[in-house]
Amino acid sequence: MSALIEARGLTKHYDGFSLEGVSLAVEEGEVVGFIGQNGAGKSTTIKALLGLIGLDGGEGQVLGTPSDELSRPSGASVKERVGVVFDTVSLPGHLRISDVGRIYRSAYASWDARAFDRLTHELDLDPRKAVKDLSRGMGMKLSLACALAHDPQV
Repeated sequence: MSALIEARGLTKHYDGFSLEGVSLAVEEGEVVGFIGQNGAGKSTTIKALLGLIGLDGGEGQVLGTPSDELSRPSGASVKERVGVVFDTVSLPGHLRISDVGRIYRSAYASWDARAFDRLTHELDLDPRKAVKDLSRGMGMKLSLACALAHDPQV
């Protein structure tokens, strides 16, 4: 495996759902859209690649690191180089947008507070607004600002 992101035969089984044999590769410089119907397995695939869930079969890697290693402390430095936006905002609702920036600053060694402030300003996010008061679209904008403000490679 040598791509920035690669999956070979990813398989994950849940009651009522199975992800079967997903294979893909994303090379440096490519822009890829990952689309499909609700319930098709997009989020499951991304979670598996990031080591957030275990696999029942196949293998994946991100930035040359096997997916199962990303869930270990040794994989933290690789996760630092990845920006991800999921379909929901998974932050406590009482936090203000400015609080989110401060929390992420302690989570990422490469966090750029000025970049976060610039992104939230460009995306018309009021730093005083609580996460619970954001529309779905504004929540996605906040997630995007968080994903980009630590200068990810992927």
